[in-house]
Amino acid sequence: MLLSVTSHAQGTKIPLQPGEKIWSGAIKEGHKMPFAPGYKFDFYANNMYNQIQPLLLSNQGLWVWSEEPYAFEIQNNMLTVYNAKGEIKHGRSGKSISSARDYAAATFFPASGKIPDELLFSQPQFNTWIELTYNQNQEDILKYARAIIDNGFAPGVLMIDDTWQEDYGKWVFHPGRFPNPKKMMDELHKMGFKVMLWMCPFVSADQAVIVREIMKGKGFLLQKETPHYLLATGKTPGYDSLVERLFSIARLYQSGC
Repeated sequence: MLLSVTSHAQGTKIPLQPGEKIWSGAIKEGHKMPFAPGYKFDFYANNMYNQIQPLLLSNQGLWVWSEEPYAFEIQNNMLTVYNAKGEIKHGRSGKSISSARDYAAATFFPASGKIPDELLFSQPQFNTWIELTYNQNQEDILKYARAIIDNGFAPGVLMIDDTWQEDYGKWVFHPGRFPNPKKMMDELHKMGFKVMLWMCPFVSADQAVIVREIMKGKGFLLQKETPHYLLATGKTPGYDSLVERLFSIARLYQSGC
């Protein structure tokens, strides 16, 4: 296995072997993979609807990884990585895309060894976004769930998607669209569903409750720039407050699970 590290201040040119093809972590570009000569892409501020990671793989064992965004181009049997915001690491492991992927995964984002709820594998997962997009509401969610059962599908995990909440950062059911969320949850549980609520790390800046908590020093927003933005451990200020908010939602609606 060959490993090279390049400073972000430099461009990186990697010669491609005869017949070598490149795939990337930009999932929405999958229909273009493997990429033809002349293809270019910039990971910076371009998350392609969330399905993206700064990883390149080839069918001859090449991998390229960075913890930060970068741009790349394929031209004249050369892979050029440029405009890197951080350290670029690249190398070869084996002689296939699977061997390159296995090495990159084990080295840069290894599996935790923890297994999610078995229901996520043993039964279908249903999501209300396809049905309702931004119009998540109690009446139509129950109608969707009943239709799943009526059409002979086994109840599995039902995820209620974005806009169930009153606002970003105010994680309570919107009172206008969900007049009785407890009743809805109980009915979904009786049908056999386990319910997930869609969450994202966004907070609307015009919320009075958020402003008050920040003024009291109890908010869970970052107050200054840090190298890492993932709320990952209990050492992060506001972590306990955020976790308690989320678990309080689960406790409120867990009866009948």
